[in-house]
Amino acid sequence: MGSMTGAAKESVDRAREQGIPVGLVKIRLVRPFPAERIAKALAGKKAYGVIDRNVSFGWNTGIIYEEIASAMNRAGQVVPSIPFICGLGGEDVTMAHVDHAIERIAECAAGKRFDETIWLNRVVKAV
Repeated sequence: MGSMTGAAKESVDRAREQGIPVGLVKIRLVRPFPAERIAKALAGKKAYGVIDRNVSFGWNTGIIYEEIASAMNRAGQVVPSIPFICGLGGEDVTMAHVDHAIERIAECAAGKRFDETIWLNRVVKAV
């Protein structure tokens, strides 16, 4: 959502140039949540990741990730996924953060299991 989309688009374009089959879904509004459209967009994908700029307390994931996971569940779709948290407190979400997320999603699509939220600000050094 919002301001991180520019960095995400550039990272996705670079990944595609390197032969990584990756896409981007931008959510324009949260309520009403476009559950059916999201489930349709992610149907048949090998994996997906969600970069949230918030934390859903008690879940250790972001609010948008929880909405998407719920939409996929209601649609009867099982697609491996990774929740990412980045940009809390107004920190920038950079291309380096998105690049790292894309690498992890590619690993997930290849069969690697991720059981926990990845906090991108902890694993990617700001440039």
